Amino acid sequence: MRYQEMAQRPVTYTQPTKALARRTVLEHAVASLTTNRSRSALIRVDKLRTVLRYAIRFLVRHGFDADRLDDFDATFEQYLSYHREGLGRRKPSELKMLYLCGPEPLNDLKVLIDLGCRPQNIWALEKDAGYFASAVAQLREAGAFIRVHHGSLHSFFAQFAGQFDLVYFDGCGPLPGGDPNTLTPLMSLFTHDRLADLSALVTNFAEYPQEKEEVYVRLMAHYFAPRYNDVPRALWSTDYDPALAPGDPGYSVPFIGAHAGAVYSDFVTRLISDVGRSLVPWAKIGSSAEVMRKFFSSAQADASTWKDSMIRRSAGAIPQDQPLLAFLESARDDQRTGPIVDSLCTFQINGRPLLDAYRPAALLERAYSENVDLASPEMLAAIRTKWIDSKRQYFCDIPMPNLIFSMLAGVYGRPHFVNPAQSVRLSYTAKSTTMYSDALVFDRCRSFFDFIPSVELLPAFFRSASRQLLLRGCIDQIGWHDFSSDAGPFVASALGGMGEHSAAYAREFPERTTLTA
Repeated sequence: MRYQEMAQRPVTYTQPTKALARRTVLEHAVASLTTNRSRSALIRVDKLRTVLRYAIRFLVRHGFDADRLDDFDATFEQYLSYHREGLGRRKPSELKMLYLCGPEPLNDLKVLIDLGCRPQNIWALEKDAGYFASAVAQLREAGAFIRVHHGSLHSFFAQFAGQFDLVYFDGCGPLPGGDPNTLTPLMSLFTHDRLADLSALVTNFAEYPQEKEEVYVRLMAHYFAPRYNDVPRALWSTDYDPALAPGDPGYSVPFIGAHAGAVYSDFVTRLISDVGRSLVPWAKIGSSAEVMRKFFSSAQADASTWKDSMIRRSAGAIPQDQPLLAFLESARDDQRTGPIVDSLCTFQINGRPLLDAYRPAALLERAYSENVDLASPEMLAAIRTKWIDSKRQYFCDIPMPNLIFSMLAGVYGRPHFVNPAQSVRLSYTAKSTTMYSDALVFDRCRSFFDFIPSVELLPAFFRSASRQLLLRGCIDQIGWHDFSSDAGPFVASALGGMGEHSAAYAREFPERTTLTA
């Protein structure tokens, strides 16, 4: 059977809403990486021009020596050339993709072929032996000669090289949880760098089991209690006060319990974003002895000292500007949620548990004046380097040391930032189970991070006001895409206040759309 005939092939188990959700998310993902590729990047040339023009006008108007920016045009063009080369162009036929196929791989494959994707660029995986045999039989009968692999995503990502532009992870179970755990493949995906620099991750998770609602409500309370900006929409119309939640997840429990399904909808999306942008990349830094020596003081380089240091600094409690660290520590120590979050805390990053590896970078990521002594001499010199607006507040936010650490950490950790405005969120009912399907567009912003030298060279690099301004413009745009998350690395990074120019606005996740047959 030829690929063009797949659309007419009958399928034996699918539902209209499932088929609609599949086509919607895959069509959006392919378009985001091809025809809408430039819009999917967090640092868009048109928006970056806008913010930099605003910044230069503002500086000059307020007495900044314009001669210091004489080389700005050349610096900007140098950056744009590299940015355009890295972003490039893609056709659907050039995209490399992977999906979980189940016993009927043609359900997804025919959509991908319809969208212009090449079978030679597609991998399909199935762990169950019986389902794998059925998948092979169906592909053989259809003459669909893709690569189908018998094994788990976790082992595949760990053992085989290669990156994918699009990964479709139909987890079926809840996040986290399920059997096998639905979070482990995603952790492995980011740990082993299997997503391209600009990529799409399509996920599909089930609602949590009703008999475990109390556990999941408690888990979400641990997650959202330390947060303010990314309080779920469902809680906006209640009496919930995020100022009262930090340090007391129990406060959040009744509010979340009354809107558990809607809160879970936000939780799924934000947890995936946190894993790719912060948890895995920062844990990679904490798990590397070489990077630890480069970034952290010799007294702190031994990771075993970090928890004691953290407790001393926070008077026995985790600082509330550390929402992910607070979540991991409190959920792990809670007897009710500990078992469900254990797979995340103990996931191995270069041979170390994620929580232990994540902790040091999480603390220095939010470095302010009281904890910069955690840094190595080289890092300390870098984060004490003066920005052009360090002595005088020209812009909306005063640059703090966390911006420099996050820039340098991004060079090594290679974080994936989600583009919320270019993402799609759906829900539908499969039989009697509510499913949550997300098409998340990720950008590693490599043109920005690759523009940054190593920590030892940063102070000299900063002698150029033009380079500084370019970096601030890029950080500004990354920050606006992460504005509604308290866990993002570039907090307090805006050059202009909201609405002061056309690129100064928060990019938000869309409301989740409910599909019906």
